[in-house]
Amino acid sequence: MEIREDKNSIFQVNLFYLLMGLVLLTLGGFIMSKNILIGSLITSYILVYLTSLIYTRIKGYDIRETFKLNKISPRQGFLSGLIVIFAYPLGIFINYLVLLLIGLFVELKTPSIPLPNTPSELWISLFVIALSPGICEEFMFRGLIMSVYDKLGKKKAILYSAFLFGIFHFNLQNFIGPFLLGIVFGIMVYKTNSIYPAMIGHTVNNGISMIISYFANNSMDIMENMDMSENPMAVDMNQYFIIGIIILGIIVLALGAIALTILRSLPEDREMDESSRDYIYEGVENNVNYGEYYDVNYNGDYIENQWKTPAYSYIPIIIVMGIYIFYNYMIFTL
Repeated sequence: MEIREDKNSIFQVNLFYLLMGLVLLTLGGFIMSKNILIGSLITSYILVYLTSLIYTRIKGYDIRETFKLNKISPRQGFLSGLIVIFAYPLGIFINYLVLLLIGLFVELKTPSIPLPNTPSELWISLFVIALSPGICEEFMFRGLIMSVYDKLGKKKAILYSAFLFGIFHFNLQNFIGPFLLGIVFGIMVYKTNSIYPAMIGHTVNNGISMIISYFANNSMDIMENMDMSENPMAVDMNQYFIIGIIILGIIVLALGAIALTILRSLPEDREMDESSRDYIYEGVENNVNYGEYYDVNYNGDYIENQWKTPAYSYIPIIIVMGIYIFYNYMIFTL
């Protein structure tokens, strides 16, 4: 793959990521302050999708291979959505626990995403907030970025791309969810050798959030009185609350286990080489060190790829993390 031959590719894609983050916070933030829905569309299709495509063209990477634009079977597509449906409660539960922890130190902020109140608003939200990011963000993170990081090994590629995906939201309250989902999406992409399962899963996840928000906004008044978005610590930490959290945790863990089982059963790409089948939750046979990247020669033997990434390659990521910390500090202190 051409990306593996460029020794500066990780630094370059990290620099690209830094520039995209700066544009997102400045130009993207300005546009969304004027109209959040139109701004979201511009951010998704121009800032994320189009620039990723242009970058790939400039670098001379193969478009189909970089973005894994390979067909999937109907079963793979169905199971991709089903995985997210069962994993969604676990992600929400973990994110809620993180919010509880953050709420001990700072006052939480209400999300700025407009929630649908009418059927027409719901359909608009499903397109703008569910489908569009599901396509465009996966194009950048599980497409371009994960393909470049693939030279470090598939496990690292999945984790790094998921981490960068979580940071890219520049919202401390919305980091853990995207990070965990990014790991799931990365596994699905490597198993199927296609980006489409990640796009389906991403769209389903965001779509579930919009549908729940729609029905919550149109439910009984008691639902409004139980709004936990501003400060989840508003609920008294009594024994009944703790028992409820424990019971809920057991339930969502069971659902998460079902999601993992479905993920394991997700049909793999039959044309995928054997090295690509060794992904994050499976060990590599023949005493291969899983921390490194390995290729397979024509005889099927593992060959170590002694790829060394220069330390300066991660300077752009360090800068992004500094901006992330400062940005969230300003949000919570203003």
